[in-house]
Amino acid sequence: MRARALFLILCVLLSCEMDRRPQYAVVHVNTGAETLDNVVVKYGTFESLCGVLVPNAEKAQGGVKATVPERLTVVWTTPDGKPHEKAVTVEGSRPFSELVVTISGDVVTAVLR
Repeated sequence: MRARALFLILCVLLSCEMDRRPQYAVVHVNTGAETLDNVVVKYGTFESLCGVLVPNAEKAQGGVKATVPERLTVVWTTPDGKPHEKAVTVEGSRPFSELVVTISGDVVTAVLR
């Protein structure tokens, strides 16, 4: 029984060590004049759920390991209840520590820094 427990612990420790992809933060920024609701950044199977983003504010989600593609999608809802969706090209170079997604009205940018 003890050997089995040690084996399971060893498996867990080794599996944690095998994922050596660098971690980064997804930073959501609202430079517009309106509060945005249901803000989500999506790429691949990853979704960064920001929720509400007030004007001139930012929120970050750290510890992300998902591979960043050349394009991603950002969705949000404005105070009038209108849903918005923008596909944008990711700019910047690798390596990076942050993926900064900025929403300013209907203009969306995504930059690695």
